[in-house]
Amino acid sequence: MEEVSEALAGDICAVFGVDCASGDTFVSQADLKLAMESIHVPEPVISMSIRPKENKDSDNFSKAVNRFCREDPTFHVKFDSDNKEMIASGMGELHLDIYAQRMAREYNCPVVLGKPKPLPPEQNTLVLFQDDTVGTNVPKTFGFRMMCEKGCLTGHKIAGVRFRLVDGDHHMVDSNDISFILAAQGAVKQVYEYGSWYLLEPVMTVEVSAPQEFQGSVLSSLGKRHGLIVSTDASDGWFTLVAEVPLNDMFGYSTELRSMTQGKGEFSMEYSRYSPALPEVQQQLLQEYQAEQEAAAAQAASGGKKKR
Repeated sequence: MEEVSEALAGDICAVFGVDCASGDTFVSQADLKLAMESIHVPEPVISMSIRPKENKDSDNFSKAVNRFCREDPTFHVKFDSDNKEMIASGMGELHLDIYAQRMAREYNCPVVLGKPKPLPPEQNTLVLFQDDTVGTNVPKTFGFRMMCEKGCLTGHKIAGVRFRLVDGDHHMVDSNDISFILAAQGAVKQVYEYGSWYLLEPVMTVEVSAPQEFQGSVLSSLGKRHGLIVSTDASDGWFTLVAEVPLNDMFGYSTELRSMTQGKGEFSMEYSRYSPALPEVQQQLLQEYQAEQEAAAAQAASGGKKKR
């Protein structure tokens, strides 16, 4: 690295001691109103629970989270009100591990990371609602989409359903909004009971680059992770391949790739689509969810006894 007085188009440079965030535009004069095109920010693909190892480090933990979230738009931390824990989301295990190490090194705040989990769908893009009612027979507060927020298998949002409301009756005195919401929820619960449901899991587009001597090992490792090779290319002793791999099978891959390529291989991945999970994967996720629910119920019951 060398000190320079200017940077031209296409140059890569570093500026020290400047309070800024990703996407900020720097200008030479204060009265210049210029802004560069916004950068593409991919959606996070995995999440982990995160907490300071010691309660006394909570302040440093908050400072680190605020700074890193501002610097990196792909790093998110939020509070999960259901499980009463902080959740960190990012582009992969290595991404979150690096921030955990930085918190310990730069803020003297060692943290504990939980088990990686793929993120559920962000929106119910495959939920359709068709209102065929006429006039004001039924109020417009139905409750169908509310029931789509938590499915019957593992508590994730549901997709791939269509609701059609044909008609109903509304009484000015005896009817109210909550009655229609409860009726809609009851209808969806019946669908949960009699319908045939399966889990969708995120499938990632994975791009791997490494020396050609390791191509066989890389192909074999992706095959074991249920990867589907889309394309391969080779040039100057290196190869690049693109594959589609379920996100659940990508946990731990960064360590494995470094090991099999003597630290020379690298990969990137981004969300591609959702696809039905394999039967064994679905069974495993169902068992894990049931165990979590039983543990939460036992903890709630224990807390109730203590209050008495």
